[in-house]
Amino acid sequence: MKRLFILLNLCMAQLGCASQAVNLRICDALTQAPVPNAEVTLVISHPPKEFFGSRSVEGKKVEERKGYVFPFSYPLNQDLKCWVTVYKKGYYDTSYELNNKKSTTDSVDLTLYLNPIQKPIPLLASVWLGDDVEFDYAPHETTKRYDCLKADWLPPDGEGIKADMEFAVQRYRKDGKTFVWFKIRFTNPNDGFEEVTTPYAENMFIREAPPTKNLQNQLDFIIELHDWLPKDVPPLKNYAFRVRTQLTPSGDILSAYYGKLYQAFNFGYAAECCTCGFEYYLNPTPNDRNCNPLCAITI
Repeated sequence: MKRLFILLNLCMAQLGCASQAVNLRICDALTQAPVPNAEVTLVISHPPKEFFGSRSVEGKKVEERKGYVFPFSYPLNQDLKCWVTVYKKGYYDTSYELNNKKSTTDSVDLTLYLNPIQKPIPLLASVWLGDDVEFDYAPHETTKRYDCLKADWLPPDGEGIKADMEFAVQRYRKDGKTFVWFKIRFTNPNDGFEEVTTPYAENMFIREAPPTKNLQNQLDFIIELHDWLPKDVPPLKNYAFRVRTQLTPSGDILSAYYGKLYQAFNFGYAAECCTCGFEYYLNPTPNDRNCNPLCAITI
């Protein structure tokens, strides 16, 4: 620990900048209890020394002290970027970007929460980059269907059997402008999407599908084109979804498959056709909302 402070003090002396002291604690996100023996690293990114050079990065291990505290100091300089990374077996990694402004107090108390890896299981998975299946522009709507459990498109684009999702595209003109209308819907009206905006962990955006009863069945994307390029690109989002939902006579969910879509949907455009890329994971066990992958199995 003394060596770390000596190195940091030398760095700050060379840069002529102030420093900020931090008392870091690591806790379990579920139990709020301290997580002992975590591996904490202070990372400092330096600006390039040459005009066309790249930034250099140095990492320094932070030692744990009594009371589950990781004390350290980092330099305050507009040219530097500082953050801490935390690793602990059985948890998802996390990182935290440190403030570049001096605190009003001598030291800052900071607590980071690690999310435990809970019951990882094999999931069906597929990543479509967008160039695998093309949607030709036609006078009428072009439709293709996808089998989530088979992880493939239905013929003639693949060997899927049952259509769970339907992708439709239509190009049209209005007021002298050209538009493309993507419609992505589930063929079962009881299935649907739910956007998830708060990640479970840094490397696990959706660990479990929410138990929401009524979901959005269809997504619509209308994009204006200029010389076959989009005027605005739809933002990529993350969704939990449910397929093959069966309901009881009273409307409760009797059976369903749960999954998640990451970075959806990535559209590509050309003069004669367009493409749609997405990444998804599906739990092959009915009524199990766990989407925490032990491994990804494409079938």
